[in-house]
Amino acid sequence: MAEHKKTPDVLADILSGDVPTPDLGSPLPIGRITDLSPRRPAPRTSKPKLEPGITAAIPSPAPATWEYETVSFQDAHGWRPRFVNGRELRDWMFGPLIHDYVNQRSADGWELAAVASGQSMYGTSDRYQIYFRRPRR
Repeated sequence: MAEHKKTPDVLADILSGDVPTPDLGSPLPIGRITDLSPRRPAPRTSKPKLEPGITAAIPSPAPATWEYETVSFQDAHGWRPRFVNGRELRDWMFGPLIHDYVNQRSADGWELAAVASGQSMYGTSDRYQIYFRRPRR
């Protein structure tokens, strides 16, 4: 029969204090771990200190000025733009459908800013409005 080597019980030795600990200069605090929640860094309460004569240059964003466009849609075999900023489009019933119109305005640099539905704004049944914006040129 093969003789089995006895595996040392390292955990029992550590817990009983029989294992020598290396000298690290100062003893490490030993205690119970009671809080296992992840640690978050403390919020920064003061500005970083700069060397004398050095100033922190934090660029501030330039105030954006926008131009806006309000488009009101009406159903004519699909939702089509009928009014742009209160002016009725000529032959609007043959204009692009809503999704094509939004893509066209996007290609022209307009950003969709908001969508609303409710009561009519300009016509009798133009209950859907899209608001576009773009930086003023």
